Amino acid sequence: MITVLLVDDEPLVRAGVAMLLTKETDIEIVAEADNGLEAIDLTRRHRPDIVLMDLNMSDMDGATATRELTGAGLFPDDPYRPRVLVLTTFLQNEKVDEALRAGASGYLVKHGLRNGSAEHLAAGIRELAAGGHYLHPAITGGVIAAATAAPPDPARRAPSVLDRLTSREREILKNMAFGYENGEIAARLFLSQATVRTHVSRIIMKLGVHGRTQAVVTAYQNRLVAPGPPD
Repeated sequence: MITVLLVDDEPLVRAGVAMLLTKETDIEIVAEADNGLEAIDLTRRHRPDIVLMDLNMSDMDGATATRELTGAGLFPDDPYRPRVLVLTTFLQNEKVDEALRAGASGYLVKHGLRNGSAEHLAAGIRELAAGGHYLHPAITGGVIAAATAAPPDPARRAPSVLDRLTSREREILKNMAFGYENGEIAARLFLSQATVRTHVSRIIMKLGVHGRTQAVVTAYQNRLVAPGPPD
């Protein structure tokens, strides 16, 4: 059973999300919060697998709460960390980037849920619970386009950023940027999946990013790859 903490300052939104997930037999909402401070308290008490996090809230906004939940401060001697899936009305690239930089592992837009089913919500929760990352399809292209068109970022565009990677790690990062999962990368490069997972973890650590999605954005920002199919 995947346990979920639902954080949103609108009771109707929380009720709607809860209703969408009622048919998912492997997902359980264990608590609800209406601001970031309460989310931190309930995370300590319930230790959910996933935190569904709104961004625009009083007392403590979602990005700040996400940074607190995914950092080492709350659980300094404990490896437990919740995975944060942002669920918000904002589709602007800067909001997506803000959430990802804060440590979120996924990003979903509320209007997509209202116009459709729980498919993306349940898929995102399951993907994060399995250790992956999830961006709603409507967001992914915008993140890549914004990263490619963005002006140089000294912190990310410095020559040393990608120089930290070995040639094999750069090759794997390219495949990640083109959307290949670990199993596909392993097959393409004639490696074991365990070896690929190890390389991915090292890439994320060396780049100083929070996860796979940010590593891919870094690859585009530093022109390691360009949008389009692989060569």
